[in-house]
Amino acid sequence: MVNKCHSILYFFDLVGTSPELYIFNKTRYKTIFSSILSIIIFFLSVFFTLYSLIEFFKYENPIISYSKGNDKKTKREFFLKDSFLMFALIDSTSYESINNSIAYFESDYKIFYENGTSEIGNIEIERCELGKNIDIKYKDFIEDKSNFGRALGEFYCLGSSNKDVSLFYYPNIGYNQIRLHIIFKNNISIYSRKTTNSYNLRS
Repeated sequence: MVNKCHSILYFFDLVGTSPELYIFNKTRYKTIFSSILSIIIFFLSVFFTLYSLIEFFKYENPIISYSKGNDKKTKREFFLKDSFLMFALIDSTSYESINNSIAYFESDYKIFYENGTSEIGNIEIERCELGKNIDIKYKDFIEDKSNFGRALGEFYCLGSSNKDVSLFYYPNIGYNQIRLHIIFKNNISIYSRKTTNSYNLRS
């Protein structure tokens, strides 16, 4: 009878201690290996935490990400000397470069002012050359032939004399376009006479 009453009371017990299996009177089996591993993990964690805090407070190599709003107030300008632009004339059937005796590039820029006026200026085009019209910082990229599959001399670049020319958009003043023309010689009838691509920063 007493045992039956105990069973009923035990049924309602929600806070009793859960049974555990002890090993040498301990809840975990401890070894030398696991102890050394735990010490290593502890010191690595401390070292990483201290290193992270030191780097955080030094601010020596901050990474800054920013963007300019696509609005009517932000002045936007990009100088051609800071660009990495290469282009070539390739025959779409043979995939061979088109010689400049057949066709060549011309380029100019046109400025459009808000008052309705405009200006046109020329941009020099020349064969690409590292250190001349391609910044030396791109050397590793240029020397990796897998990036192009063609010799550097097959490409054209904006001339080094254009270092002060830029793409720009000045709110309430105007903007410009960089225009690239492909000119084919008069005796070539299988191609179009002239094609043009334009680039600008206007929103």
